[in-house]
Amino acid sequence: MSGQASSRPIKPRTRGPVELVIEVFFGLFFVSLFAWFVGLAIEVAGSFTIWKGEGIAHSQSLVEQDLGYIAAAPRSLLVDDTDAFARRLAGYIAMPFERLGVRRYYEAQLAQGAAQPAPVQSQKAGAGGQNPLQGGLRKATQEAMREGAKWALIAMHVAQDIALRLSVAVFALPLLINLVAAHDYPDLGRHGEDVFWGSLGNTLGAGAIFLIGSLAMLPLLLLPGALLVLPLLWSAWLNQRAFRFDALAEHATRSEMQLLVREDGRSFYMAGLATAAVAYVPLLNLLAPAFAALVFVHLGLAALRRRRQEGGVIL
Repeated sequence: MSGQASSRPIKPRTRGPVELVIEVFFGLFFVSLFAWFVGLAIEVAGSFTIWKGEGIAHSQSLVEQDLGYIAAAPRSLLVDDTDAFARRLAGYIAMPFERLGVRRYYEAQLAQGAAQPAPVQSQKAGAGGQNPLQGGLRKATQEAMREGAKWALIAMHVAQDIALRLSVAVFALPLLINLVAAHDYPDLGRHGEDVFWGSLGNTLGAGAIFLIGSLAMLPLLLLPGALLVLPLLWSAWLNQRAFRFDALAEHATRSEMQLLVREDGRSFYMAGLATAAVAYVPLLNLLAPAFAALVFVHLGLAALRRRRQEGGVIL
């Protein structure tokens, strides 16, 4: 931008209520969808390797841990009772599964399997005994339905886990980014272009790439050690792609953002890796969204201020 154009005060473009609602809806929807997909993929891989034989116990323990962490901080700026809110949220997600009787069926099948004695083969299949083919088919059908119910419950617990973690981000992130920008970078002019549509396009693009990459990554998760490394690296990419844009969207022009991504891309990715690693640490994982927002808003706006000063541009 020219010195004359940059010296004119530019009125920050405020988001209307409709734009804000649409942006929050699409952002939460796609973040939730892809986080659920990755979480379910990790549960699938882990059920055959690390926590083999635990059934739904592992995914259920994640939800219980989330509720325990939230109960330790019972109040927030927007919710008077975070524990009650979190339990209602988890209950809403579980409602369709409970209405369909998925849990009751799964528990009944487990109890029936534990109480059933070892089968005794008939001496004569046709004389009052059960046809072996029919018996085998019935048993295979019951096992398939039991496995289906198990994975439905695991998917439910993963969705509850994602929703509980994202609820923290919904309450904290938008306010946090604006507060940091106003407090630490008040001199930095807001020259963002098409902030709403740019944020929406970035979310959709990053989500599509993340989904395709997650699908391609599924077979690799069965390799030794891949379950610990690949999701971390892929989450790091998603963090830097999503958070760097949101941190800079209000302040940087399109050309400035492209320049920062090109020259400071390694710093953004390392920040994405660090913030992704925090999400794997118990208790700290509830603070991961807020921590990521703080890291990227400081990293992005500090880099933008430095570039403008080096280029002789009025902030």
